[in-house]
Amino acid sequence: MRTGAFFAGPATRGLLPAARPSSKHEAYVKRISSGFLCLVLLLVSGVRGRAQQPQVTPPQGPEGPQRPAPPPLPPQPPDVKLQDEGKISIGPYAWFPSWQPIFDKGKKTGSDQPSRVDFQRKMKLARGLVLSVPAGGHNAIRVSFFDNKAAGNVTASTALNLWSSGFNAGDYLATHYNLRNVKVSYEYLTWPYPVGSRRFRLKTLWQVQYVHIGSTFNAPLSDNPLNIGAGTKTVILPTLGIGITHYASDHFRIEANASGFTIPHHSALGDVDGTAAYKFGRLELRGGVRGFYFKTSPQSDFYLRGRLIGGFVGLRLYWN
Repeated sequence: MRTGAFFAGPATRGLLPAARPSSKHEAYVKRISSGFLCLVLLLVSGVRGRAQQPQVTPPQGPEGPQRPAPPPLPPQPPDVKLQDEGKISIGPYAWFPSWQPIFDKGKKTGSDQPSRVDFQRKMKLARGLVLSVPAGGHNAIRVSFFDNKAAGNVTASTALNLWSSGFNAGDYLATHYNLRNVKVSYEYLTWPYPVGSRRFRLKTLWQVQYVHIGSTFNAPLSDNPLNIGAGTKTVILPTLGIGITHYASDHFRIEANASGFTIPHHSALGDVDGTAAYKFGRLELRGGVRGFYFKTSPQSDFYLRGRLIGGFVGLRLYWN
């Protein structure tokens, strides 16, 4: 017995048919493997190519002509405040007005008797006070007050109805009257702007004025000396105006102001003044001329109207 025959497999021994590999299957497997390998190589090379490809910047066109930068604005001149500007001040003044107020009946009077009386014109001292407070920049708020009292005598030319009290023709009438005014004024610098170092100012005046006027009539020499006619009237109105100031020097200035307001066929107020002022240290000496007009409403039972005009002098103290 041969040893090689014993160890031979079943196919060698002829028990099973020998297996033959399929040539077509092997070729198909080889094609798939080679194709997959080529695909992997292509993908890897594409990724590397993209990573290494430099970014292409678009070509820049020729630059257009550059606009020159605008020249810088010229510096504004320094804002200079003069004498009374930006300062708190207060001061009294004395006014010597000459006036002749008129008393008359209005449309609501129930009497047919006349009521007109022209008060006697006399010079009486009016006391006043002015307070000024800065309101930013070259603007200011001024509060002013004056009070005037006077007395006179007149002979009634006809029977009169005065404040609903009757007086006979020929009665010797003693008259007393007083006038009080309070004014709040906001003075707004309108021109020039910017101010710089200019010495002229034009301001608009925005005001509210309160006027209280009263009068008393009696006939001390008549048969009924206790017969008295007395009453008061009040006017509250806004007033608008303009004011100009010229600073002639560092210590001397000239001012002029005019304001007023009227409701047609009702009350009216008007105010005008011209002032020369000289400042030395914290004190200022002022003087000038002032005129004032008032009229209460003639639509009421009685009304009064009048004009006051005269010179004034005053002193002003600056706190800062």
